[in-house]
Amino acid sequence: MNSGPLHRNVTRERHKTLTSSWNAINELNYEDVILTISFKEAIEGGRRELKLPVGSKCDKCSAWGSFPPLDNEGMCKVCQGTGKQTLQTESGTLWMTCKFCKGIRTAPQKLICPKCHGRGITLKPTPLMVNIPKGSQNRDIIKCRVPGHQRSVNIILNVQDVDRFQRDGLNIHSTEQITLTQAILGANIPIKGINGTFNVHVPPGTQPDTEIRIPGKGVWDLSSQERGQHIIRIKIRIPTHVTTRQRHLLKELDATLKEDKQDSPPSR
Repeated sequence: MNSGPLHRNVTRERHKTLTSSWNAINELNYEDVILTISFKEAIEGGRRELKLPVGSKCDKCSAWGSFPPLDNEGMCKVCQGTGKQTLQTESGTLWMTCKFCKGIRTAPQKLICPKCHGRGITLKPTPLMVNIPKGSQNRDIIKCRVPGHQRSVNIILNVQDVDRFQRDGLNIHSTEQITLTQAILGANIPIKGINGTFNVHVPPGTQPDTEIRIPGKGVWDLSSQERGQHIIRIKIRIPTHVTTRQRHLLKELDATLKEDKQDSPPSR
């Protein structure tokens, strides 16, 4: 499965000098990884296979970065006389002391390893399967063991927002528009929920911003095995254009409503 958006949670400076290639390996090995998931994945749960670039020793040169040196000495060809090597990652540039010249800028001329380009380090994509629990929330942390490595990473979930739903703990909120006649007469309307469509009864005389609560249509609570509510806020859609006949019928309705108000006893 596609890993989707994935990046490190970097709190250090983007440019950092490292004293050795082993420090660079430790710096490259992940501790926190931010994984972006959809709203549906957060609600229903699922599995994601990530390809995590993990720093490891180059197996071609045994992490030396080169092969036996030649006789002549001169400017270090690995660092171009700077005394430092760089390693580009998705989070920025890592700097480490040149492995050949030890930072003194001149060294015996060596055959540079073609696999690691003299760094002694390679980045190997390592598959990592992440189980996303039902009802996950934004910033939830999932601890995962990296296969083949004696280390773990924290997967920090970044849940994408959706326009239709808003989540409040175990409850789901949405807004539905109904017609003026549906508000007056009542109606059964289809509602799109997080697990599919269901019907909701709108009682006669429903007012704007009325909330209708539907139990068992919210998010699962894994600890109690119960579900929250889907809370629907009703908005009444007022037509902006009416026909001549509709205008006549509305005036008749208005007249009858005024008569009903006059006939009703005064409120105390």
